[in-house]
Amino acid sequence: MNGETLLRMARALSAHGLYEPGHPARERALGTALSSLTGFPAGSATFLDGRVILDGALEPAFRDWPWGRKLEAAGIQRIEVDGEVTEADLASLLAALEQRLESPVGPVTEVRCGALRFGPVGADMVQKWQLAGSPEDQPGFTLQEESEVVAWVFEQLRVGNALDMLEVDMVVRSLMAVMQGHGEFLVPLVRLKDFDAYTTAHSMNVAVLSMALAEFLGLDSSEVRGMGVAGILHDIGKMRVPKEILVKPGKLDAEELDLIRQHPVDGARMILASDVRLELTATVAYEHHVGFRKGGYPLFGYRRKCHPASNLLHVCDVYDALATDRPYRDAWHHGRIMDYVSEATGTEFDPFFAGAFGSMMSRWQDRIVQVDSPATALPVG
Repeated sequence: MNGETLLRMARALSAHGLYEPGHPARERALGTALSSLTGFPAGSATFLDGRVILDGALEPAFRDWPWGRKLEAAGIQRIEVDGEVTEADLASLLAALEQRLESPVGPVTEVRCGALRFGPVGADMVQKWQLAGSPEDQPGFTLQEESEVVAWVFEQLRVGNALDMLEVDMVVRSLMAVMQGHGEFLVPLVRLKDFDAYTTAHSMNVAVLSMALAEFLGLDSSEVRGMGVAGILHDIGKMRVPKEILVKPGKLDAEELDLIRQHPVDGARMILASDVRLELTATVAYEHHVGFRKGGYPLFGYRRKCHPASNLLHVCDVYDALATDRPYRDAWHHGRIMDYVSEATGTEFDPFFAGAFGSMMSRWQDRIVQVDSPATALPVG
């Protein structure tokens, strides 16, 4: 079993708990986990003292992985594969794991679900791995499933369907698991391969950067997750803008520019229409182009400050936008962007968040991981 398979199983387990049977998100997570298990007739994942052992090899990159800790605390120390896994096998395993996680009372005995099983490990294995160690290798992973879900959510909005907040929340939780699940905090940024997938990749990158900055500032997990949701949804108003304008290589005319500048208002309305409790997310969508000295858009009807969350996200939004190739310009390199952020601090950018962002990028530079976006992402402009 490899790290990617383990992450997909964790996402499937999370979806199993969040969604009702038959929900598309639950079925999709089940399918991707099953596809990862196909062709691996034998393998194991062991969870001991905050460490993860895959097929007998310690994986330091999964040190203190939240799902590993959660399973271990419930008495689930080992998950094994010993044959070809069927969909029924995996569904039964997820149901049994969820039941144990919800009621972790009493010792765990081995539970078998076809070719899958879980249970405790023997004392000999505990002793064997107490002093185990290995090089700090970083497991490979992709953000393909997350990219496809975000693209699907945006496409549903484009054709006039409602915003699916359960799917958005699932993506954010999955991104948090990737960021926090590899032994040290990672900042995975999607590398754009196709201009048509820009909105998907940009939204995910702004979510990751905003969550990273919130984490850097010491905000609690619910606030970090809230910034992730705001990052995914900050540009959804662009689903009301014709695609040919979004990918236009030349300069926009006045009418096209007006349509672009309408997207923060449209985005806030779409978010509130889906759930009035998403007031902060709607506020960030409305304010993310205003700027610290309010030189952007839309114009406020009365004198007031932007919400701090909007100022936090704004610097992350601008960074990723400038770092990405667009039809009308090449991407800027990191140093040029940071010079721009420094020069515009106090005018476009809130000094506190711009300074914190610069410190984060300097201190966590080695934690930024470039992840290729899927070539098959839905075209959302």
